[in-house]
Amino acid sequence: MATTLTFAEEIEYVQGGFDLCQRYNILFIADEVRMGVCRTGRFLDSDYLADDCKPDMIILGKSIIGGVYPASYILGKEEVISIVGMREIVQTFMVSPMAIAATTSILEIDDVENLTERAARLETLFIERSERSGWGALPFIDYVTARGAEFRGPSADVYNIDYLGGSLCPSA
Repeated sequence: MATTLTFAEEIEYVQGGFDLCQRYNILFIADEVRMGVCRTGRFLDSDYLADDCKPDMIILGKSIIGGVYPASYILGKEEVISIVGMREIVQTFMVSPMAIAATTSILEIDDVENLTERAARLETLFIERSERSGWGALPFIDYVTARGAEFRGPSADVYNIDYLGGSLCPSA
């Protein structure tokens, strides 16, 4: 089922989850496996959260390496990660020289090619073009939104519509 929350409502919802975690002493963990690392117009999707609402741990997977090599990482605040003993937590291929080389190369490409800024520009272009095209007037689209290079509209699932490369395409 598709969400009908606006971006601001999503941030507010996550802030509520963070507040509950703080209240009951529960770790607040950001799953950045899919959305992190330059895709949303910020380095991590959780970078959109307020400064006082930062994850205790961040899980990174295919997003950090762009699918080039199987690698995942768990990042966290010192007070959280320091509790975990040696070999009590394992990330996919984290100590593999190939994974380290691939991750370092991808992060370098992210910096050199300004992928975060490019994703932010794609967001602006997508929103401008969707407004110009009149998609909002179509009966099966409630609204069109983007966060960086991630494009979506909440009615897409309901009306069996897929986004392919930022374009609306009817599903087969």
